[in-house]
Amino acid sequence: MVQMIISTPQLAERLPAVVWNYADVKEGVERKLAQYKDRVYTADMVGGAKADRAGLNKLADAISAKRREVKAWYLEPFQAFENQCKEVEGMIAAASGEIDAQVKAFEAAEKDAKRAALAAYYDETAGELREMVPVTAIFNPKWLNKSYRLEAAKLEIDAAVQRIREGLDTIRTTCGADVAACMDVYLHEGLDLSAAIRKHQQLEKVRAAEVQRAAQQDQDTLPQKLADLRTSLTGEPAPGAEATPPAGPAPEEAAPPPAERPYMDFRVYYESRAQLMGLRQYMIDHNIHFGRVPAAL
Repeated sequence: MVQMIISTPQLAERLPAVVWNYADVKEGVERKLAQYKDRVYTADMVGGAKADRAGLNKLADAISAKRREVKAWYLEPFQAFENQCKEVEGMIAAASGEIDAQVKAFEAAEKDAKRAALAAYYDETAGELREMVPVTAIFNPKWLNKSYRLEAAKLEIDAAVQRIREGLDTIRTTCGADVAACMDVYLHEGLDLSAAIRKHQQLEKVRAAEVQRAAQQDQDTLPQKLADLRTSLTGEPAPGAEATPPAGPAPEEAAPPPAERPYMDFRVYYESRAQLMGLRQYMIDHNIHFGRVPAAL
């Protein structure tokens, strides 16, 4: 081991103090500054104020210049020593850097081998999941640490594969028609099952809102549909509407029944428009004439 030996005699002791007339200078400065204590300048004294300021700045500059001069004198021998030390330190750093590069190359090769082993284990364990979930989606960088055992990393891979399978099964059994959309969220948003379930809930809310809007629309148009149906069955115009000639002869008008044929007036109660239209079509198909009940005489 190389040992540094400093042979400068003064190094065993502290560097000699700078001997100067500190007390005299300080006393002189205090006397000078006393002249300006509590001095108040007026507008017509601006020129004198500037001269006083310049005088004080000049005094400070003189002291500062002498300080830098003495500092440089004290540091001059140190600068040469510092430069020499830095030169030797650089030589050592260069050699250390070359070794460090080799060490890092060895460590990188070990990590690559470990990464490849874990990827192969995942492919074997995941089976059909490999196409949907690449190993990078579950890979933990801490597995590559030298202190992290390979077997411990494999156990975590087992747990991850099991968790993914369970998540996919949950989506298939609970998301109904939204399986594809929820699966996409699960596979592309960090394997977050909660996010996939929320997607299903959002889509259900959208569908429920659409059903409600459709029901409301049917409810809003039901009176008009009933009025149109009444007009279609009886030929009677809807209340408030002017009667318009039909586009073609109605079935009952095309072949008016003989006066001697029996007839019956009755009221129909129905559940839906489809039922009423079915009844209408039945009477047409069986040549049963129908029309508006005439007003009582």
